[in-house]
Amino acid sequence: AATAVSLSVTGIAAQSGYRKVYPGAAGLPDTSNVNPRAGFPTPNLVVGTPDANRELCIFSLAETHVIVDLGGWWEPGPDRFRSVVPARVIDTRDTTPGPVPANTETHVVVTGDDAGADVPSGATAAVVNLTVTDTAADGYLVTYPCGTAAPEASNLNFRGGESRAVAAIVGLAADGAL
Repeated sequence: AATAVSLSVTGIAAQSGYRKVYPGAAGLPDTSNVNPRAGFPTPNLVVGTPDANRELCIFSLAETHVIVDLGGWWEPGPDRFRSVVPARVIDTRDTTPGPVPANTETHVVVTGDDAGADVPSGATAAVVNLTVTDTAADGYLVTYPCGTAAPEASNLNFRGGESRAVAAIVGLAADGAL
C-alpha cells in the first residue's frame, strides 16, 4: 500500500550522463534524478511513486552500473511527512575537534530544543542535506540511526579536495540522533 518510496540511486559509469527514475506507466519524464561523474560513484536521493503495477523504471543515457538502496516508504493517511524550516545542526568547520577523521562515527542529535531544528522529540526519521568540504582523500559518508550497524549503502561519495552535497532521508535513534 506504499504511495511512495525513498531510494538512494547511485550511478557508476565510464562517461557522464543522466539517470531518470519514474513510474513506468507514466512514460519517460523530462527531468533527471542522478547525473554521475565519469568513473566515480554518484548517488542521489530519489523519492519515487510506483505505478499501478508497483514498479519504478530507471532510464540511463549512457551505459552504467546502477545501485538502488531502499531507505523507506510512505503509507496512505495523514501526517505521513512534515517539513520544517531548514536549520544547520552541525558544522565541523565551526567546532572542536574540527574535521571528522576517516573511519569514525559522529553522533548528531537532530530532535529536541538543543538540536537547533524544529524536529520534535519522538520523530523517527529526518530529511537532511549532507555536505562534505575540504576532503583529504576519496571517500564516502554513510548516515544511519546511532546505535545500529552502519549499512553497506553510502549516501555521499566524494573525491579528495572537493565539496559535495546530497539529500537523504535518515532514520533516527531513540534519542533523536543519526
